[in-house]
This record gives sequence, C-alpha cells and structure tokens, in this order.
Amino acid sequence: MNAKTSLGLGLGVLLILLLALPVGADKVPSVYKVNATLNCSQIRVTVVSTDWGIRFIANGTCEGYVLNPTNLTILPRQSVYHLGHWNVTGPSPHDYGSTLHIQKKVYSPGERIPIVMYFKMWYKPFTLLRWALNHDSMNISLYQFLWFYSVGSDGEKEYPLTIDLYWKGTVPVRVDWLSVLAGLIIGIPVILGLVLAPIASGAVKGKRLRNTLWNTGLWFGWLVAPIIISTSLETQIGGFVVVQLLFLAVWFSSINYALYLTQPKPVKTPGNIALALYFITVTFSFAWALKIGNSEFALGSLLLIGIFGVLLTRGIQRGLDELKAKGKEVNPSSLGVLLFIAYVPFLLLWGCVMKSIQLTIFATTFFGLALLVGLLMIKHCMEKDNIDQPAKLY
Repeated sequence: MNAKTSLGLGLGVLLILLLALPVGADKVPSVYKVNATLNCSQIRVTVVSTDWGIRFIANGTCEGYVLNPTNLTILPRQSVYHLGHWNVTGPSPHDYGSTLHIQKKVYSPGERIPIVMYFKMWYKPFTLLRWALNHDSMNISLYQFLWFYSVGSDGEKEYPLTIDLYWKGTVPVRVDWLSVLAGLIIGIPVILGLVLAPIASGAVKGKRLRNTLWNTGLWFGWLVAPIIISTSLETQIGGFVVVQLLFLAVWFSSINYALYLTQPKPVKTPGNIALALYFITVTFSFAWALKIGNSEFALGSLLLIGIFGVLLTRGIQRGLDELKAKGKEVNPSSLGVLLFIAYVPFLLLWGCVMKSIQLTIFATTFFGLALLVGLLMIKHCMEKDNIDQPAKLY
C-alpha cells in the first residue's frame, strides 16, 4: 500500500468517526419517539362541492398534545404538516388534505406541545355506504415525524432534531344521510330524469306534450349531471343561470306559438321576449366563460341552446298543434314546469348537499323571479292587445 492510498484511507476513517460522534456535549440524539394524547370529535361523512365536482368526504378533528421528550428547549421548524403515514379501518380512503398543526413557539423540556389534526378523507360513495350501514366508528393509527430545532440559552437555533409522533384510537362516525342521498341522486342522471319527468309531464294535456316533457326530464338529467358532479362551483352557478334563461326563453316561445294558434290577431310581444332571452343567454355564456376562464363553458352552453333548446321548442309546438287539431284547451303557461326541471337539481345540490343558505336563496330567488316574470308578461300581453277571451293561460 503506497503513501497516497494510506493517507486517503486514514482521512476516510477520520471523517466517518467525526460524523459518528454525537453532536454537542449533551450527546443529543437526532430522533425521539413519543405517543400523542388526542381527543377526537365525530368524523362526519357528507357530500361537498369542490373544484372537481361532488366528492364524498369524511371530516374529523382531533385536538391534544405531545410532551417534549427531550432535555432541550425546542422550536418547531414548521407549523403545518400534511399527514402521510396513517391507516383507517373500513373502505380505503383517498387523502384529501389531512393536516397536523403545531403552534410555532419555544417549548421547554417536558412541556406540552399542543397539536390539532384535521382528517379529510375522500371515499367512493357506494363502498363507503355499504360500510357505514354496519359500523359507527373508525380505528385510526397515525405515525408522523415532526421537525424541530434545539434552542440555546441565547435564544438561537442550534441543532435539528426529529420527534416521531405515534397515536392510535377509535373515532365515532356520523353519516349525514340527507346530504349523501342527495349527492347520489344528483350523481345518477337517469334517476334524476325519472323523478322530474313525471312531475313535468303530468302538468300538461296531450300525449305529444307529455312525451316531450318526459323526454325533457330524462335527457336533461343526462345533460345537467356532468355540470353538477364534475365541475367547479362557478361553473355550476353559470350553468344554472344558462338553463333557467334557456327554459324561460322556450316557455315564452311556446306562449307566442299558442297565442298564434288561438287568438284572432297576432301577438308579437312573447316572441320578442323569447328572442331577447336567447340573446341574453348567449351573451351571458360568453361573459361567464371569460370570467371563470373556461372556454368549454361557452361551447357547452351554445350546444345546449342550439340543439336541446331547438328540439324542445319544436316538440312543444307539435304538441300544441295536436291540441289545436283535437279542439282541446291550449294551456302553454303550464309549460312553466320547465323552470322547475331546471331548478330542482341545483336545489338538491346547494340546499341538501352543500347546505348553503346563500346559494339556496340565490337559486330560489332566480327561479321565483323567472316564473313571476313569465306570468306577469302573459297578463300584460293579454291586456295590451285587448284580447277579450284568450285561451286559458293561467
């Protein structure tokens, strides 16, 4: 072995010995283990609206402390940790931003370090519900490493160290069934359509009109479901306004056609209002798409107006033709149930699922004003054009 090789080996051994030596005079280990003391509230299973649509979320909070296991004064390196090593009994959850919070201050040896943990788990709905029907609690085990600095007598940071936190406990679970069931109804467009279609079709006369509104409820379920279950709240609000305006325009267009069939003199006002509403709907679609930065919203709205709106209007006109040919009463005001079809899915979402008073008031006010404007404009048209014996419109 030559001199250079011997010198290299010697330096290497010396470096290893230096790294292996304990840091400081107190021989401080770098890692400590400690069990946490926690009290947990109920984990509440509910449905929430997120930027990615509806999610079935389990939320819970645990508050407690760990004791400073060192003989040092320590300071947390950070105040928020994302939980990464924990297990939950029951269906496999997807972490949805569970965090642990520590107050960032100096702690003396043996002092309590307060901690708060927020559990937020995302589940697949049917897997979760099967389990929740038979269980009322979850067993949770947690391992989380926490980073600290030792603090010297002069208040300066000295050595980094880690405290490994361990905790295991049983936490009660409460399922918000109203929210969950509403979320399931919204998430199944076929059921939504089957629920709404009989309500709408039962409000009108004539086989063709009934079939038109039955198909409207069914197909509208398929159209509105993606808006609700897979989009952001801003898109949902914009979608609600678009479909309400569209159905209001279809309603006025149908009133205009019914008056054309039944009145001795032409009445143009409802038709003009319908055209104005179509224009407002298109304009709003582009404006809202620019506001939320989503060009797909404008494209989807245009397809809804251009295809669904036209087909629905044509179907209603054929139904009114059928009533006229058979000499039956033409009552287009009953087609105001179209607004009801547009309103109910969002009421379920914002009222039952999100329990948002503000959004529920918004949807109800918008729906009520749309219905009121329609009825008042029908009355105004009758009085303005001096129609003494109009068809029964309301």
